[in-house]
Amino acid sequence: VDQNGTVKVSVQVKRLQTRDKSLDYVDPHSSFTFLIKENKSQIKLAIPKGSKVTPGEGTPLKKVAGEGGNDIYEFQSDLTPKLESNYNFSYILPTKLALSAESTSVDSFLQIQNGGWPYRLVQSVSMPEGWHLVASNQKTLYAKSNETIYDKIVDKDELISLVYAKK
Repeated sequence: VDQNGTVKVSVQVKRLQTRDKSLDYVDPHSSFTFLIKENKSQIKLAIPKGSKVTPGEGTPLKKVAGEGGNDIYEFQSDLTPKLESNYNFSYILPTKLALSAESTSVDSFLQIQNGGWPYRLVQSVSMPEGWHLVASNQKTLYAKSNETIYDKIVDKDELISLVYAKK
């Protein structure tokens, strides 16, 4: 968050397939058995409608639809055993935080896909100088100076609500 309340979001998606060769794999959620090999996945992201999106180098985001007040973007993720795949992009929200008030809140809703596997989620919120965290609905936060970090393995949808006040 900059001094005038503009919110720029930087996103990095890291994927790693830990198996090093083709092995039988049984999906615990169904009876399917398949081999682990190189694969391709379509990653879909819901970004607030009207956000200005900047794809990162090597991350060809494509706007495909809109739903529920969000623009839907997707990209293809290639995954090779033992090689990490990284995807980066950023966007600027179409609204600003009201930093003229004595306090402001930042709410994030992060949704795991149905039947999805747990994953590591790291969210960092950097506020302008003079603002500090005063309340949150999360107990697993790390705060330093004007930055708040949420770093957790998640296996369900997460609502992260942060309240900041001027010092």
